Amino acid sequence: MENFLKKHFLCRNCFSLYLEKHVPSYSCLKTFHAKPNECYFCLNYFSEIPGFIEMIMSKLENYEGNSFNISSIIPKIMLFREEEFISRFNLYPKMSIKTALNLKISNLLREKTNLESTHGKPDLYITVNFIKRDVEVKAAPLFIKGRYLKLVRGLLQTKNFRNSSSLPSVEELITTPLINHFNASKSKFHGVGREDVDARMLGNGRPFVVELLDPKKRKVDLDKIEKEINKYGKGKIQVLNLTFSSRDEMRRLKALSPKLKKVYRVVVAVEEGVSCKDLEKIEGTLKNCVIKQKTPTRVLSHRTDKVRFKKIYDIRAKKISNNELELIILSEGGLYIKEFVNGDEGRTTPSLLDVLKKKVKFLELDVVYVAENIGSGLERLKGGY
Repeated sequence: MENFLKKHFLCRNCFSLYLEKHVPSYSCLKTFHAKPNECYFCLNYFSEIPGFIEMIMSKLENYEGNSFNISSIIPKIMLFREEEFISRFNLYPKMSIKTALNLKISNLLREKTNLESTHGKPDLYITVNFIKRDVEVKAAPLFIKGRYLKLVRGLLQTKNFRNSSSLPSVEELITTPLINHFNASKSKFHGVGREDVDARMLGNGRPFVVELLDPKKRKVDLDKIEKEINKYGKGKIQVLNLTFSSRDEMRRLKALSPKLKKVYRVVVAVEEGVSCKDLEKIEGTLKNCVIKQKTPTRVLSHRTDKVRFKKIYDIRAKKISNNELELIILSEGGLYIKEFVNGDEGRTTPSLLDVLKKKVKFLELDVVYVAENIGSGLERLKGGY
């Protein structure tokens, strides 16, 4: 040990960390080193911490939050020297050099701010890069949940990255005000299921969660934002019941998606006309019917080709003109309605085409209710949706 101490200078922090229990006092090291040198273990980074604290404080001026977590990036040589010391002398430090640096920064930062240090789920993640002598502050994501109504057709649910479509999206109309108010870098939109671009989403709305990344603001009035989004949507969309959520709840909602029941309103043209017998045949044949659907031809380019089975729990058929009928369908979520109507050249069976044996043409679709169970879906159906 004496040869080690003669060869290598240790700062007071590293002496306390590695040798306090084994060497009488720090003053003993002055025998070997008349003048301080670069610390063998921390490379003098402990002495540089006040400067890093100032850098952190400057960046924190742009952020709101109540808690933080410190992490750091240090040279590999520091970890190598620590491991070598342990192996050579069979002496273990009170904690690793990296943990000690992080703790020192955390303690000083708590003294200078009202923030709490936590290893759980902090509002702010602070990374100190000792190699580059830089710091990075990132805010933990915020999750906002609600329900949206899509009141017009020709509106995408999410931004379309597969082509250069200029159509607006539900995502953009909802997330733009949220990003602005929370001063977030960007967002991710998580819809619980989706509807086609030419379908409306009515009734109680579709559940969604917006994940806001690196939001510099966290104390925002959601009631105020809800009104602003609805104004920004200009009658195309409406949001309801905005509340703060969490990643766990987002995962629960997304896992719930395949289990949801939907009430659809479908308008269909029948070339040879609609008879009362047709209506009876539809309701008698398709109620409690399981529909077998291969992935529709229209989405095969970007969806896996597989077979899905979706149950229709109830169906109501109404004649609205000599050549048009309206269907109200309660089914499992994920039923491809257009293909249920036209059969998609035999890829969906049975279809409305199969039942009527007449030329049919899909005209329009509305999702009028999203239910977590069959009971509430049936109640909605009985209530006239």
